[in-house]
Amino acid sequence: MRNEVEIVTGKSSTYHRIILGPIVTDEKELIGYIGLIQDITQSMRAFKESKHFSARLVEIQEEERARISREIHDSLGQLLTALQFEITAAASAFSADAGHAERLLNQSRETISKAILTAHDICHVLRPSLLDDFGLAAALKDHVKDFSTKWNLDIELTCNEIDDRLSKSAETALFRVTQECLSNVLKHAGAKRIAVKLKSHEESVELEIVDDGCGFDPDKLPKSEKKFGLLGMRERISILKGQLEILAKPGEGTTVRTVIPIRQEGEDYG
Repeated sequence: MRNEVEIVTGKSSTYHRIILGPIVTDEKELIGYIGLIQDITQSMRAFKESKHFSARLVEIQEEERARISREIHDSLGQLLTALQFEITAAASAFSADAGHAERLLNQSRETISKAILTAHDICHVLRPSLLDDFGLAAALKDHVKDFSTKWNLDIELTCNEIDDRLSKSAETALFRVTQECLSNVLKHAGAKRIAVKLKSHEESVELEIVDDGCGFDPDKLPKSEKKFGLLGMRERISILKGQLEILAKPGEGTTVRTVIPIRQEGEDYG
């Protein structure tokens, strides 16, 4: 007979497996039991964490789908709706005012150009082709340049060559962390300068993003992790056996440091 028992002490729990076996004489008489208590706390915690990760991955996927849906609706959808009205108005104006119809068609052509650019931007945000074709460093340079120009931010990028030492999943995770951090700086930090540093070490690759913005109190972070997208970032990195560290103080800016181990020969984590 075997059974699992949870023992709660204060805020922590330990788990034990109890195994009992009968002691029987040669005459088939039961004279007692022999037992074994096995500590299975680590395996049970690992099991619960794996279930948590699976649930969060599904949640992150749904959040990403919702974000994509909003992006398409708010930008591309509005342009296509405007195009529909413009073409309808142009068709109606042809018989009465050819000049007005021509102006409407020219306006429709401009709307189509905007829709094409918007679709390109959405695809670039979802999965930049440079990341697949030329790797993480090239994708970071392109994203930082576009982000800096679009929002008039002073961003200094330093990239060491990583020589294809990371898996595609690891490169994607570091790129997403950069996207999320820059977005947070823009929305919340009020920073004037940002430094993005990609460093290659013997057994790991480190990404460090530093801003001179308003900072925040890390003690209040658990309540705001979801707001800043940090929970998703932490879990992305944790799956890759990496670490994400946030250093911040009110009025003294924020540093986000991410370290991912380089894939060893024979390993495959993405």
